[in-house]
Amino acid sequence: MEFQGQDNQPFVWVTRPRPQADEHASAIAAAGLRPLISPVISIKPLPVPELPPLAPLETSGLIFTSVNGLLHFPKDWLTDYVKHPVFVSGATTQNLARELGFQNVLCSDHQGSRGMVALVRDRMPMDMGKAPPNLLYIAGTSRTPILEETLSQDFHLMLSELYEAEFEHQLSETAKAAFENHQIAATTLFSSRSATQAATLLQNHLGDTAKRVQDQLLTVCISQAVADRAYQSGFNRIAVATTESADSMVDKLVKQLNIHRKSSNSI
Repeated sequence: MEFQGQDNQPFVWVTRPRPQADEHASAIAAAGLRPLISPVISIKPLPVPELPPLAPLETSGLIFTSVNGLLHFPKDWLTDYVKHPVFVSGATTQNLARELGFQNVLCSDHQGSRGMVALVRDRMPMDMGKAPPNLLYIAGTSRTPILEETLSQDFHLMLSELYEAEFEHQLSETAKAAFENHQIAATTLFSSRSATQAATLLQNHLGDTAKRVQDQLLTVCISQAVADRAYQSGFNRIAVATTESADSMVDKLVKQLNIHRKSSNSI
């Protein structure tokens, strides 16, 4: 199912990859809005090695920069690492880490690589005269290099790529029709890469009218960093969630759409 909700409402375009898109769409529908799922990125698992690249006794901590790393973390590894410090970015990733059973979850105050670097350095200071701590970094094949380049200066960072993110090359047929009929009022963006690809898909499909759509589309972003990329990609009506979580994004979406409705009714 690509959409649900009342037929007389405009859609909210859900750009998240599945399966996260389905949960996000359900939350949007529960808030009384009408989601339409058309992911701009797909997540695919990679073959899992039989053993982790760092043995548990040699590992000082684990790093997860997104929920995808947690979702693809092998269950066979979990028992040996549940008591290790786990560094995450954002409340959504923090909550999932705790749900999976990790007991020592440390969350960055700011999303993105720089926030993660600051967190790791603060909570795992270097011990002069000893070998640098070993950190197991669970990631996808596509990622920004800042985290690895910076943390590798102070720590021994062992990478384990467990998934790959691929750009979707087409909007769903339902999304295409909805944009052509001016039925989409808003969208939510959870990553900078999603912002870039969402803009690309709109431009590829809508051509000269893409600019007008991006000017009018309410674009709710999970963080200021994502909002900055959305603006650079051509979105102009941007709102940022109060906290970096999916629930906060839905709250912001509802409030902003209600403000727009009240403003329209008063004209």
